[in-house]
Amino acid sequence: MLVWKIDFRQEKSSMKFLFKFRQVFVALLVAFLTANVIAATAVSGSIINLSNGHTYYLLSASSWQDAEAAALTMDGNLVTINDAEEQAWVFNTFGSFGGTDRSLWIGLSRNGLSTSFQWVDGTTVSYTNWLPGQPDSNPLGPELYVHMIRTGNGFGAAPGYWNDLASPNAYYPEFNPIQGVVETSPVPEVPTYALMLPGMLAVFLASLGGRRNR
Repeated sequence: MLVWKIDFRQEKSSMKFLFKFRQVFVALLVAFLTANVIAATAVSGSIINLSNGHTYYLLSASSWQDAEAAALTMDGNLVTINDAEEQAWVFNTFGSFGGTDRSLWIGLSRNGLSTSFQWVDGTTVSYTNWLPGQPDSNPLGPELYVHMIRTGNGFGAAPGYWNDLASPNAYYPEFNPIQGVVETSPVPEVPTYALMLPGMLAVFLASLGGRRNR
């Protein structure tokens, strides 16, 4: 009869090695993923569009998703384009801001099951500025997000037109850098009489109580 001798010390050492290897592997994986997460931050101060009184910011290069997440922290959304005037203002203001030509993420997107694009803030789509032939279907992957095409894009496409794109942009580096534009609306001021109303009501009720006690 064969007797198998197990060296428990060797087995225990192997277990420690495997456990340590797993720890190192997980740490390296987390470091890699963290290093590749690009959070969007504002790179311009607030710029007011005098036509509508709204405030706009240019963000650093990022994915559409990160740009919208940054916009939400600023009490806004990626920009909604309502007409040709706003389209021209946004692109002329931010398309070459600081002397750098860039594409601009706007707040238009669709989910993977829909063929229609919607504004992220819920505004009804009443104006579009699609590049002829866009939006289209890309066999490389779904294109769910919209950007304004930058000047000098390498495709000969007229700058400022809209194009649908995957995000992050993995297939068309000619459009890079792509930076989001945030739009925030002014908070309506509360009329002075509305602020005074609770106090006036309290005085009125107090006077009624005084009359009843007479």
